Amino acid sequence: MSTSSLQLDAYFRKEPLYGGCWSQDELEDKETRGFYILNLQPSGEGNGSHWVLAVFQPITPVPVYIDPYGVSPPPAIERFLRRGKKGHLAIYSKLQYQALESNNCGYYCVEAADELLDAMKRKDKNWMTNFDDDLTPHPSKANEKLVRKVKL
Repeated sequence: MSTSSLQLDAYFRKEPLYGGCWSQDELEDKETRGFYILNLQPSGEGNGSHWVLAVFQPITPVPVYIDPYGVSPPPAIERFLRRGKKGHLAIYSKLQYQALESNNCGYYCVEAADELLDAMKRKDKNWMTNFDDDLTPHPSKANEKLVRKVKL
């Protein structure tokens, strides 16, 4: 069950640190604060292909990129992350949570954002290790069940 930007925006509508859903080619003027759910397809080329998450201060001390497939960011998103904190490289999650045949990437981004926001609110300095307490660091049926519980 794929997700739309409208569903993702509605889910986070009351979260002040949410920067919105954007395509990778729409990031040039975006502030590097809070978090964004980004689509890898350019804005004029269709209805979207795959959601990823970009997270900045104050949620994480350095920029963080999470692709549920565990893939590195494309150049446009990499440039966006580099603007996040001068002199600090972004952290790219290389863990694959989502199976290739799954279309739940939006749900994985919501789960990851919720986990990181909770860690920030608890002032948990172990946010990196706690991030995947519920998700297993490989594609699994348990991960798919977990992210389907997200109510968009």
